[in-house]
Amino acid sequence: MKNRLFPLIIALLSILPAFAQEPVEVTETVESINNISGSSLWVEVFRANWKDIVKEWKSIMKDYDGDVKTKSNELHATGVIIESISNSPIEVYFKVKEISETKHEIFVQFKSNGDFISRGNDISGYTSAESILNNYATKLSQEASSSYFEDQEKELKTLENTLEKLAREKKK
Repeated sequence: MKNRLFPLIIALLSILPAFAQEPVEVTETVESINNISGSSLWVEVFRANWKDIVKEWKSIMKDYDGDVKTKSNELHATGVIIESISNSPIEVYFKVKEISETKHEIFVQFKSNGDFISRGNDISGYTSAESILNNYATKLSQEASSSYFEDQEKELKTLENTLEKLAREKKK
């Protein structure tokens, strides 16, 4: 009976963090990206790695016809056409900061006609930008968490097999 309880306990402990994952919340702040300081949207992404974070954002910008250039942990997209933000092309600045192995901060600036989009100067554009960033962070966090838990389940199966093997050897 003890041999059956051990894997169950491990399984429960590995699943609990899934329920504790914090919801994605986008907030407005001021940040310097690409040596340009201005109104930015901030969000945290959970369990995703830097490479996937940057790759997914580049993909989104290209979906909006943006020309993306990468410099270290920052991206700059020009010619981005997001009609819900502006009828003319905009610039988008993006920066990622690693907080821990499982948490990254994302800062994004949307610049239309020379002005940073903010809650104070363009509520419609701000709401659209906020929605884009929220969808991006939610999708990325969910995919990364799902992948993480799949890996944990594989590890659990390996441990269960090892435990069963040890139990059989002990009986001999």
